[in-house]
Amino acid sequence: MSSKSKKNSKQINQEVQKMFQAGCELLKAGQPVQAIHIFNQVILHEPQYQAVYNNLGLACLHLKQYKEAIQHLEEAVKLNKLDYGAQNNLGLAYASSGDLQKALNIFEDLVKKDPNNLEVFFNKAVALIENKKFDEAILILMDLINQKYEKAYFKLVDCFVSLNKREEAMKYLQQYYQINSGDSQKTYLLGEKAIDIQEVDYAVECFEKAVQLDPKHQNACLFLGMTYYNKKMYEKSIHYYLKTSEINPKNFTCLNGLGIVYLEQKEYEKALQYFEQSCKLEPRFVPALFHKGYTYLKMGKDDEALKIFNQVILMDKNYPDVFFLKAQICQKQNKLNLALDNYNFDLKFNNDSAQSKLGIARIYIIQNTEASLKQAGELIESVLQKNKNNGLALATKALLVVKQDSNNKEQSKELLNQAIELKDKDTEEYIEIIAKELEQLLI
Repeated sequence: MSSKSKKNSKQINQEVQKMFQAGCELLKAGQPVQAIHIFNQVILHEPQYQAVYNNLGLACLHLKQYKEAIQHLEEAVKLNKLDYGAQNNLGLAYASSGDLQKALNIFEDLVKKDPNNLEVFFNKAVALIENKKFDEAILILMDLINQKYEKAYFKLVDCFVSLNKREEAMKYLQQYYQINSGDSQKTYLLGEKAIDIQEVDYAVECFEKAVQLDPKHQNACLFLGMTYYNKKMYEKSIHYYLKTSEINPKNFTCLNGLGIVYLEQKEYEKALQYFEQSCKLEPRFVPALFHKGYTYLKMGKDDEALKIFNQVILMDKNYPDVFFLKAQICQKQNKLNLALDNYNFDLKFNNDSAQSKLGIARIYIIQNTEASLKQAGELIESVLQKNKNNGLALATKALLVVKQDSNNKEQSKELLNQAIELKDKDTEEYIEIIAKELEQLLI
C-alpha cells in the first residue's frame, strides 16, 4: 500500500470512529432509532467493528426488538469472546425475549468467570423478574443489598409491588432514602421510583427534599410541576414549571407542561403562548405541537387545528388521538367520508378505540339506512360490552334508538340521562352535542 493509501485508510478509520461515537451519544440520549441508522452506516465501512454490534444490540433491546438484539449481540460475542459486557447484554436480551434458560446459562457462565462481578448477579435477578420468577429474584437482590449494591433496591421494590406486598416495597424505598438522604440526585431517583409504583405522595416528598438539597435540581422541579398538575394543584404546578424554566430557559418540556396547565383551566391564549415557545425551542417535540393543535380546536379554530394535526401525523402517526380529533373536525364540517377514513386510521393504530367506534356509529346513524343503523348498533354494543358505564356509548345509543323508532322516546331519554350522569371531562363535550341533537327528536 502506498503512503497516500495508508493516509486515506487512517482518515476513513477516524471518520468511522467519530460516526460510532455519534451513534453512542444518540443511544445515551434515548434516541435508539437514529443510533441504529448510524451504527448500520459504520458496519458498511467496518463490518468487523465488534463494539458496534454490542451497541446495535442495546439499541434494539431498548426498542424491544429482541430477535434483532440477540442477532447483533451474538455477533459481538463471536467477534470477541472476552467481552463479558456483550455476553451480559446477550443474557438480558434472551431474558426479555422469554428464553429464561438461555439467559440463566449465560449469567451462570459469567459468574464462574468473574464471581465478584455483582452486576452479573443483578442482571440474573432482572432476567428472573422478566419471567415473573419474583421469589427467586428477591433472594438474589436481598443478598446484593447486604453487599451494599444500591441498584438492587429499586428492582426489589418492583418485585414486592408485583407480589402485591406494598408495605414491603415501601420499607425498602424508605431504607434507600435513609442511606441517601443527603444526596439530591438519589433522592430525586427515589421520587421517580415512587411515581413508577404509584406512591404519589411519597414521590412529592422526595422531589421536594431533592429541591431542598439542590434548589437548581431541574428534573426534580420538572417532576413536581407534573405531579402537582396530576394532583390538580395547579398553582404549585405552575410554580415548579416556572422554576424549571428559570433553571434552564431551553427546557421545552416544562413550557409544554405550563401550556397544559393553562389549557386545563381554559386559558387558551396563555396555553397557546407556551406551546408555541416549546415548539420554537424544539420543533420536533410532538406533544407541544399536538397540544397547540388541540388548543386551536378548543378555541373553535378548526382549520388551524387541522393543519397542526396533519403536521403531527407526518412526525408521528401513532400519536394518541390525533386521527380521532381530525375525524371530529371532518364530521363537524360534514365531510363524512374523510371523517370515516380518520376514525378507521385511529382504529388501525389503536384497535380498541371506543371513541372512534362511537364516532363511526354516529356517522352510520346520520346515514340513516336500515343497514347503517344495524352497523351502528353493533359498534355501540361492542363498546358497552367492555364498559357498560361508557357515557358516550349510552348517549350514542340514545340517538340510535329514537332513529330506529320514533316511538322509543322514553327509552332514549332514559339512556341520555344515564349518559349525562356518567360524563367526564373527556366525553362531556360530545355528550352535550348529542343531547342538543336529541332535543328536536324528543319533542
